[in-house]
Amino acid sequence: MGEDDFSRLVGQIYDAAVDPAGWHGALTDVCRHFRAENIVVYYVDRKKNETPFILSLGMPSTVLKEYNEYYISIDKRVGFQYENPSIRTSVDYMHIEESEIDKSEYYDWIHRILGTRYYLGSRLFSATGPIAGVVALQRTKRQGHADIGEAKIFDRFAPHIERALDIGMKLEGANLAAETAFGAIDRLKTAVVVLARDGRILSMNEAAEGIIGDADGLYGGADGLRGASSTDRSALQNAIAGVVRDGTPSSLVMARPSGKRAYILSISSAPASLAIWARDIPSVLIFISDPESVAVPPLEQIIALYGLTITEAGLARALVAGVSLKDYAEQKKRSMHTVRWHLKQIFSKTYTIRQAELIRLLLSSPPTS
Repeated sequence: MGEDDFSRLVGQIYDAAVDPAGWHGALTDVCRHFRAENIVVYYVDRKKNETPFILSLGMPSTVLKEYNEYYISIDKRVGFQYENPSIRTSVDYMHIEESEIDKSEYYDWIHRILGTRYYLGSRLFSATGPIAGVVALQRTKRQGHADIGEAKIFDRFAPHIERALDIGMKLEGANLAAETAFGAIDRLKTAVVVLARDGRILSMNEAAEGIIGDADGLYGGADGLRGASSTDRSALQNAIAGVVRDGTPSSLVMARPSGKRAYILSISSAPASLAIWARDIPSVLIFISDPESVAVPPLEQIIALYGLTITEAGLARALVAGVSLKDYAEQKKRSMHTVRWHLKQIFSKTYTIRQAELIRLLLSSPPTS
């Protein structure tokens, strides 16, 4: 194999780390360049004597199952790897004579099932720990043993497989963290929009989708998030650019053509837990507050958080919704004296002294799904 072919093969492996759909093509080319029938990448759990398989090509699942259930215990290749931690890449003739291969139960099984006889294998990740990884190529009798030159090339190549697998696992973990973070955002009652560095919209939760769908002062499209007027559009672009440039947070008011009270935007840097792929790293979080839509906390939540009675919680919710004490008294057919007495109890239990302070406290209560 020439250096150009070697470099292309290494590139394919790293591409597959980023896009797992590429592993099949990459492993196919590995088998072709190393004249192998199949390839398998697996971990060896030395304590349990099990092999959790990661990747394989040309290796039926029934073979993997039989290997795990019995044949790993008589596989001299694994034993050789255990006993020689200083040797990373190995071939059959390093631990077994050709005449012994013909008598071996393990080699008879692998030939009967797969039609292969020889292997070229390299250890991954750990030489002495309880978990080791192996990448192994299987070859037919006609293809023959790997020669010294092939073994040396494979010894150079195997570490790239190790690094690619490590990259893939880290990306998978980052993707899971990102999905978890985006899921948390989606459950918020506050409208949230996530932007990339170039202003593209990467995600928005249900509350934000509702605001964008109303098309009343905030609009979203291929060019990102924008306001209704040229002044608002410019102000929003400048605020986003400030966050991307140096992390400077800002707040904006976006006018609404309908005449309703303006949206209030809070713009800040996105946390690292939202990162997924390098091309689409979330950089900007925009929280949108709609003064016309007050999220009144559920009755049960207020009772649980502050120890209010049902009557007190009902009054507290009414105040958050903008109902005056007088109107509330009339709606419930209660005297102002009684309503004020309940309000006093609420103040005492929530450690507040004014209605505005109480409303602010209740609006900041943790959102529920």
